[in-house]
Amino acid sequence: MTSISPHKLIRFEKYPLKKGPASSRQANPVGHHPRQSKKLSDPLYPVADHSAGINFEGQLRAFENIARHEYLKISKSLSFPKLPPWFRQRLEQSILPTLNRIGFDESFGRILFAMAASSWQLLGPANEKIRVFHPGIDQEIEEIRRGLLMQANEIATPWIVLPRAFSFLKEQDGRYLPAYLKTIDRETNEHCLKLFIRIAVEFVGNYALKFADNRYPSNQLAKLLYYGFSAMLWKNLRRPPEGMEDCAVFDNFLSWINMLTRKSDFLGREEMKSIDQMIEMKTTAFPTRNFAHLKNRSREDASHFVVTLRHGYLGIAAVLKYFGMDQFSETRLARDGFPGRSMLNELHGLLQAIQTSYHSESIRTQEYIKHFLCRLRSICDLMPSDCHPTAHKFLKRRFNNLQILFTNYSALKNNDIRSR
Repeated sequence: MTSISPHKLIRFEKYPLKKGPASSRQANPVGHHPRQSKKLSDPLYPVADHSAGINFEGQLRAFENIARHEYLKISKSLSFPKLPPWFRQRLEQSILPTLNRIGFDESFGRILFAMAASSWQLLGPANEKIRVFHPGIDQEIEEIRRGLLMQANEIATPWIVLPRAFSFLKEQDGRYLPAYLKTIDRETNEHCLKLFIRIAVEFVGNYALKFADNRYPSNQLAKLLYYGFSAMLWKNLRRPPEGMEDCAVFDNFLSWINMLTRKSDFLGREEMKSIDQMIEMKTTAFPTRNFAHLKNRSREDASHFVVTLRHGYLGIAAVLKYFGMDQFSETRLARDGFPGRSMLNELHGLLQAIQTSYHSESIRTQEYIKHFLCRLRSICDLMPSDCHPTAHKFLKRRFNNLQILFTNYSALKNNDIRSR
C-alpha cells in the first residue's frame, strides 16, 4: 500500500463569511505600508509584504540570506589572516560549539574571532592546567545564579555588568568568555540560561567591535557586524536553536544591533531603515496587541503564527494572547460571547497552516503545536454552544480533523521505523 502524507488526508473549508461591500483593506491591502522603492534590485531593504498568500517564513529566510551574503562578502574583501593552529583548535573544541548552540552561524563565529584575533588570543590554548581567566569567576557566576534563583534584587556584580558595559570593556576581559560558555553548557534553569545567553551574545559582539584590528576600515567592520547580527536575528526568529525555544534568542541579536547604531556613525540609511523592518517582523510574530485592538489588519489569516509556535511556551502564550485567549478568557467569554467571524477566519488560516506544515516541523515543535491546540480547545470549550452554534461546530470540526492528522502521522512514523 502506498503511504500517503498525513497532511493530505484532511481538507479544510473556510468559515463562511457574509458577502458585503469591499472593505478599505480589501480595496487597498497594502496601503498602510511604506511605498516600495523603485530600486527593485536593491537587496539591502526588500519591502516586507504582509498581504495574504505571502509566506511569512519565506520572507524571514530571504532576509536571512541577504544579510548572510552581505557579511560574507565584506569578510572576503577584508581578507582576515588565518588563525594559528592552536587557536583554531581552541575555537573548535570549546567555543564555537556553544556559540552555535545559542544561535550563531559557525562562519560568523569564526569572523568575530578573526577580526580581533590578537586580542582574543589572550585566551591561551585549551589546557586545563592553565588558568588564564580570573580564578574567582566561577564562584562569582555561581553567586549570580543563586541570586537569580532566589530573585534577589542586588546581583549586578562586575562580572554580569562587564559584557554590556562597552566603554569599560578591557582587552584582558576576553579571558572570561570560557567561563560564561561553560555556564551555558551546564545550565538547566530557564531564567538563568536566558541571562547567560544574552551575556555571551553581547560579550562577543562588544569585544569584536572594540578590539578589532585597526588595519581594517571602521566603516566596513561596522557593516560586517551589522549584517552578521542581522542574519542571526532572522535565522533565530524563523527557527530558534534546539533546546532554546523559550529563551527568545533572536531578541539578543536585535538588542545588540540597536546598541551598534548608537556606537557607530558608519551605518547608512538603508541599514537604519531595515531596523524598523526587523521590529515590524518581530511584532508580526509576537504581536504587542491582541486581535480586538488591531485595525486595518493586512492579513486575512494567522498562518504566520506557525513560526511563533516554534518558540515554545513563549510562542504559545503570544498566540493565545493575540486571540484574546488568556487567563481571563472565561470571564471575557461569559461577558462578550463568541468571537466574531473575522477572528475565526484568521484562526482558520492558522489551523490550516498547522495541517500543512505539521509533518515537516521538528519533534519539539510538534509537541508545542499539540500543547497549543490543547490549550485552545479547552478555552473554546468554555464558549456557550447555544450562543453561536455554527461557529462552535466549526471549531470542533477543526480540532477533530487535526486529531486525526496527528494520529495518522504517528502511525506512519511507527510503520517507517518498523520497516527499517
